[in-house]
Amino acid sequence: MNLSDSHFILINPTSSIGRSERKIKKLLKEFELAGLKCEYRISENIEAYYAYISEALSTGFKRIVTVGGDGSMHHTVNAVLKTPNIDYAKIKLGLISCGTGNDWIKSHVLPSSMEKMVKIIANDHTVSQEVGLIENENLEHYFINMAGMGFNGYLINKINHLKWFGEMAYFLGMTLGLFAYKAQSMRVSMGNSKLESNNFMVSVGIGKYAGGGMALCPNGDLRDGLLEITLIKDLNVLDFVFNIFSLKSGKFIRHPKVETYQTKSLTIEPLKKESSIFCEADGEFIGRGKTTFSISPHVLNIYNQLQ
Repeated sequence: MNLSDSHFILINPTSSIGRSERKIKKLLKEFELAGLKCEYRISENIEAYYAYISEALSTGFKRIVTVGGDGSMHHTVNAVLKTPNIDYAKIKLGLISCGTGNDWIKSHVLPSSMEKMVKIIANDHTVSQEVGLIENENLEHYFINMAGMGFNGYLINKINHLKWFGEMAYFLGMTLGLFAYKAQSMRVSMGNSKLESNNFMVSVGIGKYAGGGMALCPNGDLRDGLLEITLIKDLNVLDFVFNIFSLKSGKFIRHPKVETYQTKSLTIEPLKKESSIFCEADGEFIGRGKTTFSISPHVLNIYNQLQ
């Protein structure tokens, strides 16, 4: 078998497909019907996840299909870009979406249907997208959709125990967290500009959506080479609740306590040493404290329909 023409499928065991042997068989049947060759693995843990992808790339696979959600795709991209001696420009990535938030596919306007997505993969057409880079606690992480600090990071810690609620996990975690979380004193540096204020949260977007369909960076563009920044200042609980529906539409950026920017890089750091500001990316916890975000030189090839 010519592995460069075959697809390597990595399945998140906690996804709806990963939990069902019947659905795995259906997925493999869809690939067979589409005339696609493939091998698959079910990751036992995060270490196995990275090892499987690194091994697949090293043995010649150039088509990687993830079965899961935003977090799974986040780890796939990090595993690919952290595998040495690979020609990244020849790698094609796809997502069979069955996760908690499913926000990344919204920016790409990809279907949530397994059958439709396999047909797109069979067409072998890709579009490019930018990749974000996070430098935190002397470590580097890539992200493909949205990262953030403040309430975003705090929320991710909350919803880790609520993911079995699906998209509702974000709203349940948000409801619980709103009454406990306090705005954090931060310095946000972009070029020569330094903004010091108490911020509820800062969203750093390549894509538009996060948190189960909220347009936190409604002007985000996957291909413009810029990070879209949405800075929400010291909102109280009532402010947030009254604007919850405008978060879905993106209209909340008109709120007087919301500021938006575009930049190639920025650094966020706490102004108080005792302050813990949490960072997340693509729905995964990254770390805390001083963090720098920038556009990576890497460009991804994503399976998508003709545009």
